Amino acid sequence: MNPVVTSVAVEAAFELENDWRIENRLRTSSGSGNVISLIPAEVASASSIASRIAGYGASLVFANGGSAGEA
Repeated sequence: MNPVVTSVAVEAAFELENDWRIENRLRTSSGSGNVISLIPAEVASASSIASRIAGYGASLVFANGGSAGEA
């Protein structure tokens, strides 16, 4: 992820006669960015997707749980 956020805030308060008070707040923000991730652009078998992401001969296996290490 590459988020870029710019924010500016201003606050003003003035005490006036006869117990009057004026307050004002302003905030503006601008956000942008992008996301770079390995999201397959197709629906295919696990071995086909693994080959496209990691190259010929790549495979997928379970990392944890009851099937850990199995394809």
